Amino acid sequence: MLLSTIAFLEGESANALRCDMLSHSYAKNMPTVENAIEHTFDLLLHFSKLDDCRSLIDPSIKMLKNLYDEWVEQCRQHGGSKSDLPAQNNMPLEYAIGTVTILKAILSMKES
Repeated sequence: MLLSTIAFLEGESANALRCDMLSHSYAKNMPTVENAIEHTFDLLLHFSKLDDCRSLIDPSIKMLKNLYDEWVEQCRQHGGSKSDLPAQNNMPLEYAIGTVTILKAILSMKES
């Protein structure tokens, strides 16, 4: 994402977007995924690519909610033994869902 920022600041928007898209495939933890989505959204919004923003945000929300549902199901399956229970909450995932939902609200305001 740093390379994307540098490319954007140098006026190479196509390279910036390409770097952002590559960062999505290399993201391994939730804060990195969240930052990649947010950075890509900001870049697309800067160039008024609202349809592309929608194409990014809707699947991202669906993906994050599916991850959350899987986590909840996993917690329910481990309900038998207290020592085997996962954490009470999954703050990075919940925070990412909140961030992407806010991005969707921003997009809705820009579209209207």
